[in-house]
Amino acid sequence: MSISGFETPSAFEPVYRYSVKCDRETNLAIERAARVAGISSNEFVQSHFEGILEVTLTVQPEPDNTAAELALARSVGITVTQLRVHTAMKAQASPRGTFSGGVTAIHQATNIPVPTIRVMLHKLIKIGLVRRLKSAVGGAVSSYHVVSLGDDR
Repeated sequence: MSISGFETPSAFEPVYRYSVKCDRETNLAIERAARVAGISSNEFVQSHFEGILEVTLTVQPEPDNTAAELALARSVGITVTQLRVHTAMKAQASPRGTFSGGVTAIHQATNIPVPTIRVMLHKLIKIGLVRRLKSAVGGAVSSYHVVSLGDDR
């Protein structure tokens, strides 16, 4: 039996377990996303972990961009992943800052796993760098206002 392409270990193979620390808000976001996906929270985190491995093995960011992103993220008080989600949204936003591309468009621009994008988007909303204008209804994607970094509009 395999899960996402990985073989289930036999009784004689060692199994390694990792714990994930997160705040209550992130835990609730993971549980919500898992329910929407129709899987357990453990399966959801496992699939996210496998996605990290795939991205790590296939995508190597350019060191200069990573250093610049890290410096900018630190100056704003966010993580590099949050910065990448914000940057992708800002790049696809209208001149007035309205983004209506959905998480799939962000994933295509950043190669960040969709569950991670949802968590990062929630955090960007909480800190005020993104504002939800319209919630997704009936297959339509949500609309957001993306605030420019260093701007409070």
